[in-house]
Amino acid sequence: MNSTGIKVSVATLAGNDQFISNGFLESILNQTIAEEIELIVLAIGVQISVPESLAKKLVIKIIQLDAAADMLQAQILALKIAKGEVVAFLEDHCVAEKEWANQLFQASEEGWMSVVYAMKNGSPDTFYFRCVFLAEYGIFSHPVKSGEVNICPDCNVAYNRERLLNFLEFTDLDQKKAVALSWILGKEGCRIYLASGAIVLHKSLECMHDLFWSHFAVCRSLGHYRVIEEGWGMGRRLFYAVSVALCVPILQIIRLFRALGINHPQLKNSFFALPFLFALRQFAAFGESIGYLLGDRGSPQTLMHMELNAKRIGRE
Repeated sequence: MNSTGIKVSVATLAGNDQFISNGFLESILNQTIAEEIELIVLAIGVQISVPESLAKKLVIKIIQLDAAADMLQAQILALKIAKGEVVAFLEDHCVAEKEWANQLFQASEEGWMSVVYAMKNGSPDTFYFRCVFLAEYGIFSHPVKSGEVNICPDCNVAYNRERLLNFLEFTDLDQKKAVALSWILGKEGCRIYLASGAIVLHKSLECMHDLFWSHFAVCRSLGHYRVIEEGWGMGRRLFYAVSVALCVPILQIIRLFRALGINHPQLKNSFFALPFLFALRQFAAFGESIGYLLGDRGSPQTLMHMELNAKRIGRE
């Protein structure tokens, strides 16, 4: 452990103060290593304060950022000001189980730079929210086996701070069009570990409109990012635009079923959710195709708005 006594720095993006009362903050206070945790709140375009009674129980840093700040800027800032050996990004509509932070620290000690979480559905009692959860976090759905994976969420992921900063030292971030750190690391082939004991309950988007447009926005940004990073010409952009629209939805659904396996409790729900999953993946694929051809056109801002302000629900 470093000289500060902090093992894990938990960083969250916030567009309001809902994290104080929605179970997020309480779950951090209840961690088994809570005395070795700090919380970094990246307040985007708002003024946020935490009651003094809570500030006495946990080291809390509130960083005010301009409303125009993007996710990548906020994540890099959190890395730079964090004191923990691990920087764990956690959405403010999530609730972490007690061993979550300790599991992340142990995985980091084993040498992993990137660690993702096992996810639980915050509203498993309705068909719609079961579909939403499978669409967003099905391949990380608890229970899941620990091990190396090849995909990483943008917001719910932890990094070994020192290793990541050393890696980024040789990266020109000013030239990057990535939405999140995970895009940069994924392009460089960095290994990712799924920690089955780092369990997080995720609250889903309440409105289907928000869900579909958030996936459209992130995939459009992804398409634009790949064009810029690889310097693609129009011929290749057209080829990928057509291929993605035709093939990616099916491939992503196949990947979900392969990740779940035959004995997973979510397998039955996945079969019933197939029409919903295909519609969402197809809409997102159209977004990626448009990104290849026309650029992102404000999609990162749309994504940030959805992340910070869209209504979420959790009833478990």
